[in-house]
Amino acid sequence: MTKIALYEPPFRLDESEAITPTVAKLADLIATDHPGDAVATFQTDAVGIPTEVVEGMRNSPAWPALEAVGQTVFYDATITSNPGVSETIRQLPQPIVVIHGAETWPMLIESARYVTDMINNATLVEVPGGAYHQLEAATTGAALRTFLA
Repeated sequence: MTKIALYEPPFRLDESEAITPTVAKLADLIATDHPGDAVATFQTDAVGIPTEVVEGMRNSPAWPALEAVGQTVFYDATITSNPGVSETIRQLPQPIVVIHGAETWPMLIESARYVTDMINNATLVEVPGGAYHQLEAATTGAALRTFLA
């Protein structure tokens, strides 16, 4: 790899907020065939979305698609359960762009800034939009083309 692009990496700034107990809870929910509850738990306990917002999500047309991939939240929680940026990642020699949407969740904006500060050779790029973690393809693509050129 000659260059690396990250979109809203979910590193936590406060290392005391390790989500290891959430990982175990998610494993149990997936093992007992409760993918919807796993998604909801991940959203509240790992991402930090307020419970009332997650309840609204459960009643949205998008929920069945989230529930269908519910087993993936265990993976997401596992890889982010160590909240710091490792020394190996900090010293990567490749140029790195860290992209975040201007309208994404504040935790993800803070995380993108944190990762950029922690990694050598990292540059932060904010793109328009990004509400609900949905990137805008045209502006994100343009940022990537500029970085990869």
